[in-house]
Amino acid sequence: MGIDLLRLPTVHIAGTKGKGSTSAFVERLLRTTGLKTGLFTSPHLIDVRERIRINGAVLSKEKFSDYFWDVHEALSGSYGSSLHYFHFLTVLGFYVFQKEQVDVAVVEVGLGGLKDSTNVLPHPVVCGVTLLDYDHVAILGDTLDKIARQKAGIFKRGVPAITVYDQNSEAQDALEDTAAAVGCPLYVASRIEDYDVGKYENICLGLHGSFQRQNASLAIALVRMFAIRMQEDWTQDASMPLHDIELTSLANTKWPGRAQVLDSLPGLPGARVFLDGAHTQESLKCCSLWFEEALTRAYGHSRPQGCAPFKTILLFNTTGGRIAQNLLSPLAKLVRPYRQCSCSAPCPCRDRKRNLFDLVLFLPNDSSLSSVAKSAEVRL
Repeated sequence: MGIDLLRLPTVHIAGTKGKGSTSAFVERLLRTTGLKTGLFTSPHLIDVRERIRINGAVLSKEKFSDYFWDVHEALSGSYGSSLHYFHFLTVLGFYVFQKEQVDVAVVEVGLGGLKDSTNVLPHPVVCGVTLLDYDHVAILGDTLDKIARQKAGIFKRGVPAITVYDQNSEAQDALEDTAAAVGCPLYVASRIEDYDVGKYENICLGLHGSFQRQNASLAIALVRMFAIRMQEDWTQDASMPLHDIELTSLANTKWPGRAQVLDSLPGLPGARVFLDGAHTQESLKCCSLWFEEALTRAYGHSRPQGCAPFKTILLFNTTGGRIAQNLLSPLAKLVRPYRQCSCSAPCPCRDRKRNLFDLVLFLPNDSSLSSVAKSAEVRL
């Protein structure tokens, strides 16, 4: 089994926040231009096949199984059972992209960058770094400087790299130092508001939350740099106004689990679920802002008026050594006054403040009934 990574045009994306969403924007932009795309991301929500997509779609179970056993058989003699789960999936992803003859692969880093298994890519077309924050500090380091240098480990000599505007200054300095040492030209993506959108009044994104505008701006810059380096015909100038095809792609991008609202769930008639995968303090701040915005869109304000039977419940899960108290703090600050209700006085809901959540449930990864019953329950 041979995989020729030099013949696989790639967009390699690292970062702490938004690299999955940025990858989704990039893939959709490239696919809409007519290129056959491969997309490698992690983690998956429901099915492991979500991590390896062709033209935005997962492989059939039969095809995924065939490719899986091809790679397993090829590696079992050399590595036995020593190959890590993510390492195996990385090899599988590259094998699938080669067998499916994709025109471009969008590859999201799993953890860090320098020592990540995706960093076997010898010469990507362009690299991207999303917003950096504290996460996996036991592995990547306990300062933004250390974390940024790990993320910048994907930089390659002569390969342009692009990062987001509003990057933390300490992280930006580390990225620039690493880029200079490697010989990698480093650019900062323009704000999406700075692009001319022509006949359109504004830019509509398929992924909700104001923070997604930064991810979308990085995606535009990465795709335009890819086009310039691959000499595609559909754009040659990174500063040009946004094309109709780009605006359509941004509006049609979907990425489950990121600022997603579900209005219908089996067994929960009338329930509305607001779902996001934020897992750092800064991400939770962005998530809380999105949640308030989403509630306002849904109900006109952060809570329905009056004393209608309405409960706001937070289901919370965290893994990987993260400190739940720190992550919950931005959400705990979501305190809003009740609106003036129509109840006859005296009314306990009149002119008082309460937390936005009526109930918080901490959920384990183990979904068995016995373990859920042991979970903590907190009333705010």
